[in-house]
Amino acid sequence: MSEFQTALDLAQIATAAAAAVAAGVAVWQSKMTKQQIDSRLRPWIGTKEIMIAQDKIEVVLTNYGGLPALSAVGKSDLSDKVLTIADLKGQDDKNTMGTIMPNSEKFYIMELSDDPHKKILSFGYVVEYTYAGGKQGEYGMIAKLGAGNRRFEIIQEWTK
Repeated sequence: MSEFQTALDLAQIATAAAAAVAAGVAVWQSKMTKQQIDSRLRPWIGTKEIMIAQDKIEVVLTNYGGLPALSAVGKSDLSDKVLTIADLKGQDDKNTMGTIMPNSEKFYIMELSDDPHKKILSFGYVVEYTYAGGKQGEYGMIAKLGAGNRRFEIIQEWTK
């Protein structure tokens, strides 16, 4: 009887351990699923196209995500040096862009100086927005003038 009781006790311990492991795996899977849903079901703003004209730089932004970007506000800068993220976030001028719906485009326009001697080496912008549940999002890009002085190359992009 004692051997039977020992085997029964070991079986119960093994069953309890297996149940604890299964519960841990289930909790982990549910957290991973929530993270995956949160990362997919959110706005994902990105640069679709950059167009350069004589008097302006026009950027086409697209929301590649599944939810709208609400209350989007852009800040930008044009400079004769290579810009940094801190330069852009420190800008006081804000461009209210409103809502950027999924799969839609918004145009972000930066007017160029009338001074023909002012050389533009780089430009950048950051778009801050909210989305479902008051969460905060951000997309930014910095580009510098490339070869031939008629084409900008993206040197840094980020999203939060």
